[in-house]
Amino acid sequence: MTDASRASTEGTLALTLTVSREPAFLGAAEALIARVGEQAGCAPEDARRLGQAVRRALGGLIARSGSEPEGDQFDVAFTATSRVARVDVSSPGAPANGQPSLQDALSASGDVAAMGRLVDRVEFGREGDREYCRLTQQVRAR
Repeated sequence: MTDASRASTEGTLALTLTVSREPAFLGAAEALIARVGEQAGCAPEDARRLGQAVRRALGGLIARSGSEPEGDQFDVAFTATSRVARVDVSSPGAPANGQPSLQDALSASGDVAAMGRLVDRVEFGREGDREYCRLTQQVRAR
């Protein structure tokens, strides 16, 4: 079986969570992603670390949003196959005038380096109108 055909037949688990800017929800998002990661096949320690990285990314988005309206919401999109778990933490729109990009904000706070110690890969980008932080963890045998 080729890599392309294997990818097209491999099962996927996907979940999207919407989190308001209320810091009280950070712990719930962390725990939920860790639990889903473990159920998707990540070793418990890897799943816990993925949840911690999500908490840091969300915390950075909340801190960067400052005193924006209470309705700000962020998406946490979890996708897993038998080989990799990926979480995109994103917010709509471009940074407001004077606000740093998500990558710059998380780099300045030391969170990018910390997330890099928690998960296999940390990436930043834009898709359409959404700025995201992508966290990738290989699924290792338990």
